[in-house]
Parts: sequence; C-alpha cells; structure tokens
Amino acid sequence: MSGSYSLEALRTLRRAREQAARLELADKVRELDARIAEAQAEHARLEQSRAERRGAREQVGAALAEAGASAADLMWSLEHDRAQGLREAEQRARLDAAVSRERSAEGERARAVVTLGRAHAEAEAVERHHTRWQSDRARKAQEAEDEAALERFSGRSFGQGPGGG
Repeated sequence: MSGSYSLEALRTLRRAREQAARLELADKVRELDARIAEAQAEHARLEQSRAERRGAREQVGAALAEAGASAADLMWSLEHDRAQGLREAEQRARLDAAVSRERSAEGERARAVVTLGRAHAEAEAVERHHTRWQSDRARKAQEAEDEAALERFSGRSFGQGPGGG
C-alpha cells in the first residue's frame, strides 16, 4: 500500500507543478499584454508629438512668410524646434525601453511555456507509469487467483495423494 501512496503523492505533485506552471504562464501573458499596451501608448504619444510639431512648424512658416519675420523670430523658431526634437528623442528612448521590456516579457513567457510543457510531460509520464503499475498489479493478482484456483481444483480432483489419506 505504501507504493500506491507514494505514486499517488507523485501524481499530485506533478499536477500541482503543472498548475503552477499554468498560473505562471498566465501571469507572464498578462504582463506581456500590459507591456505591449504600454509600448503602443508610447508610440501613439510619439506620433502625436510629431504631428503637433509639424503643425506648429507649418504655422510658424506661414506666419513668417506673411509677416516678414525678424531674426529673433527665426531664432525662437529654431530653439522651439530643437526643444521639440529633444522631447521627441526622450519619447523615442521611452518607446525603445518599452519595446525592450516587451521583448523581455516575451522571453519570460516563452520560458514559462517551456516550463508548462515540461510539467505537463512529467505529469503524463507519471500517469502512464501509474497505469502500467495498476495493470501489472491487476495482472499479478489475477495470476495469483488463477494459481490458487488451480491448486484448489487439483486438491479436490486428485485428493491428498498416496500417504495423506
């Protein structure tokens, strides 16, 4: 009976490992989804900033063309463009960092998938072993019962033998 208990405990342990791997995978998938959404939002902010910068540049250009702008206006425009460029570079760096975190999360998810697969394979191996063990046990019990029945039959049919009567 102790063999049955240890095998059942092993089966339970394997199932628990597989469940833990499934939960870890679900966590990694949620984390990856969050990082993807973060990267997409950062990309949208970058595109919005570029569009605003283009619009401002076009307005300044139109205003300068109409009014005959001064050198101070041109300098202000250049400084403004440079500041916008710095902000855009900062946003691009945040986007790159978000993409990097997304790739990292994807790698973690892939590792979790491998862990889940391994846990599932181990659980299946334990189940196969348990099935074989049960079959062997049932076969041995049947053989023992057949042998006992044969001995009983032999004892009844042939009696006790020459000196046993």
